[in-house]
Amino acid sequence: MVAIGEMHDRQIVATAMVLEQQGEKVALLSCDQNITASGLVTIIW
Repeated sequence: MVAIGEMHDRQIVATAMVLEQQGEKVALLSCDQNITASGLVTIIW
């Protein structure tokens, strides 16, 4: 797991994680290397 340094990326991932915890099926459409490398959320690209 890699730390996500950029504040906006952290907010995007945190939102996805909260939605997942609430039972939503979530996947992000992103080619951002930090988000992808974190392994915290499902990525589609």
